[in-house]
Amino acid sequence: MNTFKIKTILTALYQDMESNRKMINMLWQELDKPVKPAAAAAEKKPAANLSATLRGTYDFLASRSYGVNIRTLATSQNCTVSTMRWRIKELRKLGYNVECKWQGKRNPKYFLRRAG
Repeated sequence: MNTFKIKTILTALYQDMESNRKMINMLWQELDKPVKPAAAAAEKKPAANLSATLRGTYDFLASRSYGVNIRTLATSQNCTVSTMRWRIKELRKLGYNVECKWQGKRNPKYFLRRAG
């Protein structure tokens, strides 16, 4: 809400106060209302609700504070690169924020973005 516009309207309406008293009071009340804080980010689903394969991928990503190549992920989970891409896609569908950064490299680095 733009406070300047409301004050300008109030000033214009204040000149004809008798006919517009109700409207003026409503606008002043609107200005006095506290501002609602932005909605807090929804809590991420706990990793306990994941299947065993997705849980392993989630735990591996959560344990790293830096990005990991997809080949490293696949090797650590004993699966193929295409399977690891599918697991990352499934984690994203479930609401986890798995990001990848290229960082000027040929292969992106995947990491789990923490809330907050």
